[in-house]
Amino acid sequence: MEKYPYIFKLLTDAFLNTPKELSKELTPILMEYQRFGYDAMFKNIDFSKLKEDVDVQNAIKIISWVFESYGNSYIKTHKNEKGEIVLEKEKIIEEMKVISTILKYGMYR
Repeated sequence: MEKYPYIFKLLTDAFLNTPKELSKELTPILMEYQRFGYDAMFKNIDFSKLKEDVDVQNAIKIISWVFESYGNSYIKTHKNEKGEIVLEKEKIIEEMKVISTILKYGMYR
C-alpha cells in the first residue's frame, strides 16, 4: 500500500466503481485480490485454540463478516471532497487490533 499507492488506488477504484461494461472482466481479478487478503488475514489464526463448541467454518464466516463490514463502513465514512477514499493506515491498524482482540477473547478458550 505504501510502496505502490497508485496501484492500491487503482484496485480500490476498480472494486468500488466498476463500470458495467468491465464488470465481467474485472470481477475475477478483484476476487483474486480479495482471496489474497483473506489468506493474509487468516494465516496467523491458530484455529486449534478455538473453544471446543466453535465450528472453524462458522468462525471464519463471522471474522470475514466483521472485517468486511468494517471495510464497508470505513469506505463510506472516509472520503475526501473528490469522493476518493482517504486511507489512515495507523487508524485502520489500531481499530483492527481492537476488533481482533474482541473476536479472539470472545471465541478462544
